[in-house]
Amino acid sequence: MERFDASAGEVIRYLEELGELDGTIVVMTGDNGMPFPRAKMTLYDLGTKVPLAIRWPERVKSGRVVEDLISLPALAPTFLDAAGIQPPAEMSAQSFWDILISGKSGLIDPGRDRVFSSIELHCGRYPMRAIRTTDYLYIRNYEPERPINLCIDYWESESGYFPTWIAVTALPPESEIYRRVAGKRPGEELYSLKTDPYQLQNLAEDADFAEIKARLSEDLDSELRRTGDPRFLGRHEEVFYIPHSENQKKGRQ
Repeated sequence: MERFDASAGEVIRYLEELGELDGTIVVMTGDNGMPFPRAKMTLYDLGTKVPLAIRWPERVKSGRVVEDLISLPALAPTFLDAAGIQPPAEMSAQSFWDILISGKSGLIDPGRDRVFSSIELHCGRYPMRAIRTTDYLYIRNYEPERPINLCIDYWESESGYFPTWIAVTALPPESEIYRRVAGKRPGEELYSLKTDPYQLQNLAEDADFAEIKARLSEDLDSELRRTGDPRFLGRHEEVFYIPHSENQKKGRQ
């Protein structure tokens, strides 16, 4: 974070020296959550919910907090809109240009009430797809017979805290900590975000939430079908996959 802060400061100072700062779109965000259990490499909020701050004084009103759900692929068509270029039809994400220039705070576009996320591999394969709305998170695990991938071989020499993860894997598999960190995931997960913000109580088998689960599952299917997701369509051979040793090698280069 210190390195990012220093680098961002240098870029902003340079733009200011050029007299281009107020006419430049400055976006600060992240690619994933922190590298801890149930965070990075998962589709829980701790893995997918990242900061997003945008500055462009010439066109975007400052001091606003927007609550619309935005997915990072939407940045690309938004930049094209800002440049006066029509986003190509093959872009699956929708621009949020209208939200940027609205001058409003809070929930601006009621239609932006959901985002979709996915994981296929990260130094190993563990395919997941998810839909998150304002109130619920629904996750589909495509290989629930396998324990979630912790990338131990990849991470253990990269960070000092990782021995604690390894210690967890030595706990009895039936223990709650082991199950949450290193255990198998069910085929479906459903969480109520208002009552369970850290997604610890899976409601997928709760009859009281059967209708909600069915609706979210159908909405996820529609999006995966629309975008031609090969995992959803059963064309697993089309899913990009690097063997663990190769991915590990590439990740450290």
